[in-house]
Amino acid sequence: MFKKGKEQTQLIHFTKDYEMFKIIKENRNKDNPNYKQLKKSIQTKQIKSAAIIINERMQIIDGQHRFWICQELGLEVPYTIEVGATEQDVRLLNTAGKNWSMYDHMTAYANAGLAEYEKVKTFLNTYGFSINETLAMLRKRTRTNGPVVTQFKQGLFKVADLSHAEKTAETILSFEPIYQAARRRSFVFAMLDCLMVEGFDPERLKRKMKLQPNKIKAYVSWEECLLAIQKVYNYNETKERKLRLADDL
Repeated sequence: MFKKGKEQTQLIHFTKDYEMFKIIKENRNKDNPNYKQLKKSIQTKQIKSAAIIINERMQIIDGQHRFWICQELGLEVPYTIEVGATEQDVRLLNTAGKNWSMYDHMTAYANAGLAEYEKVKTFLNTYGFSINETLAMLRKRTRTNGPVVTQFKQGLFKVADLSHAEKTAETILSFEPIYQAARRRSFVFAMLDCLMVEGFDPERLKRKMKLQPNKIKAYVSWEECLLAIQKVYNYNETKERKLRLADDL
């Protein structure tokens, strides 16, 4: 599980001395959606808490959620000691392993002091978009592809243009007064496409949407939404003023 050369004590210990353990800041928060389910399962004795792993400094390397749950329920904490394990092992363990979401990775790296991830966290909290939408804007892209996700999980993510991303977010949110589904994934990604097209004017789209209310529905797919936006945007325009927004569809 950990790097070769670390000394592992396989003996499982038990304690209710919760104060002896130290929380690593960059580990996950309690707002992980699996936390409540895990707590319920342990509370109703459907499962037993597996032993947490700590290092010789009593820092929890793996099992922080299980520790919190045992503490909240007044249960003994089972633990083993991995001598030499570090905060870096938290990232390695969970990146290679199980249940970390993109939000978990963001929180861990931001808490560890990585400036790029602090920017991501601030942007997400400020504008309220999903993390995939947030990353697309911060990378100045229309989508979040596999390589970007991999880099993000590995702690290598870089913000391309923060001011451009902020302007993009504010532009999309400016449609909320006239379009209730402005935060819907399909509209957000469709708008990211539109904003990449030279000559696209968001104010013109707003005027056309007011003239043709309900023409752009709350679509499931961004492709359908983009086609609808194109039709509304070009409505009653001369050939010279029409703009092709859905070029790849």
